[in-house]
Amino acid sequence: MDEGYKLGRPLTSGVSDASVHSMVNWVTLAMIVQAIVAVVWFGRNFPIADEWEFVPVYVGAESFWSWLWMQHNEHRLPLPRMIVWLAYQITHDYRSGSIIQIVLLGWCSLRMTQLIRERRGYARWVDVAVPVSLLHWGQAENLMMGYQVCFALTLALSISCLGLALQAPRLSPAQLRNRILLRMILLLLSGAFGILIAMGLSLWLMILTVKQPIWRERIRLLAVAALPLLYLSVYLIDYHKPGHHPPSAGILPSLAIAGQMQSMAFGISARFLHPVGMLLLGAMIGFAAVLAIRQRVWGWLGILAGGTLLAGAIGWGRSGFGDEMGYWARYGWLAWPTLGVFLLATIPYRWFANGVALLALGLFPFNTGSGYLWGTVVSEGVDAVRLAIDDGQSASEIAWTLMADSGQAERVERGLPLLLAAEQSRSIRVPIRWALLALAGVVGLWGIGLLHQIQCERAEEMFRLQRTRLSEQFRLAANANGIPRGLFWKRCEFVGDCQVFSESGNRSLIGLIEVIVEFEAIPDGGMEDVEAVPLPRQATACFVFVAGHWETTGQAWFNQTPSELIARWEGAEQIRSR
Repeated sequence: MDEGYKLGRPLTSGVSDASVHSMVNWVTLAMIVQAIVAVVWFGRNFPIADEWEFVPVYVGAESFWSWLWMQHNEHRLPLPRMIVWLAYQITHDYRSGSIIQIVLLGWCSLRMTQLIRERRGYARWVDVAVPVSLLHWGQAENLMMGYQVCFALTLALSISCLGLALQAPRLSPAQLRNRILLRMILLLLSGAFGILIAMGLSLWLMILTVKQPIWRERIRLLAVAALPLLYLSVYLIDYHKPGHHPPSAGILPSLAIAGQMQSMAFGISARFLHPVGMLLLGAMIGFAAVLAIRQRVWGWLGILAGGTLLAGAIGWGRSGFGDEMGYWARYGWLAWPTLGVFLLATIPYRWFANGVALLALGLFPFNTGSGYLWGTVVSEGVDAVRLAIDDGQSASEIAWTLMADSGQAERVERGLPLLLAAEQSRSIRVPIRWALLALAGVVGLWGIGLLHQIQCERAEEMFRLQRTRLSEQFRLAANANGIPRGLFWKRCEFVGDCQVFSESGNRSLIGLIEVIVEFEAIPDGGMEDVEAVPLPRQATACFVFVAGHWETTGQAWFNQTPSELIARWEGAEQIRSR
């Protein structure tokens, strides 16, 4: 069993598969919309938490280039900082980073459900666990702080690696190495958590090195595998431990914090399951590792290793703060890649997916409620600061009265005058609305495309299910046409699958399928003496999907395959089959 191993079963009901797949996509769309609602409802065009550190750079009071590499707590975040800085310069709105996060999380949901469906061979209702666990309101702590793009970016790159692991058998060694390298570089530039995930990719590369018979390629793989350590050596130059971080409490407390962090994949409400949920998730990760090894999908093992390193690092670094420092909603996206591996690796054991789905759905209302409470508190705090500004209070008064308990007082005292001088908090509010409208337009277009894709899949599955009846329907229609003259269509047998496509500017679907035809001469039709009449002939039959069912006029092209006809069909847009 290698990395190309794929599970599946013959579809007992293709229409059911298409319907379930469409339901999962509609749930994903609904979760994207409700995430946008959370940003609009709770979000303000105003810095939140650590974003106050970014204000001097945003308004041009500090150097952008030195800020890109500047240490932020234990992180250096050149790529996320570049993204949020560009977004702010375009929109002049602190919520622009939140919109980028929603786009990334929407892609993660769609890509992950696609990988699960392709791996399994069909869709199941349990696939809704992916969007429900990624985009609930319990993620408000991430969604409302634009700079959390760093977490969303790490998650998106991790899921991209999960897909790459499945593509690996179809790629040459050089193609696979280069694609891993690209993802590794982006992860390294995304912060300390990205470095740890990249180290997991190094494990994948080392496994590939052992299996690679060519020494020159082995050296190249090892060179790429060493990149995270080389980057870390540069990363640690002039690195200093954040002064407000206490020493670690030791191995056992760190392990407990790591387990808490991993449970955040299900949202902040998973803390109610303590300690059962933490222990259960640890067992799930171990089981997923065993299955990844058995199925020989080494990329999954690498992501599991990187995710475990990340959880351990958070546990070690946060254990000194208290016994429950792993229960922070912001860790949900960082913990999710290991859950993604579990969902893919346990596809043969459907009850595991059932359990994950039931847990995600069961915690959803509690996650939504906790997100509502958190968003309300934060938005009210921002509104209080704005009210104090309107009342004429100084930056120092605001910082050391309203923000004293936030840990951001010094940053607020320095950043607020710069913010007000640039009039960023009040003057430019329209661009984010245009950004939201643009996002709504993209989502709307995606919804239209989704409806068309659902129709296409439904049409394809209906053709498979009704293949015998449609063959007879085509034979009767062709006989009614009287073409070829003097011949009776005695038998029609479909060969292969129907190729479905649409014409540009026309949403109606056309299906072409290869058919083997046998004729017999009609008495007194002038063809009785032709010896070739009974010989089987190859042709392509044409169908049109109208009002939810397939129809045909008996039109056929002889000695041409469906692929040849589609290649010459003006305006043909072939539907990508599942």
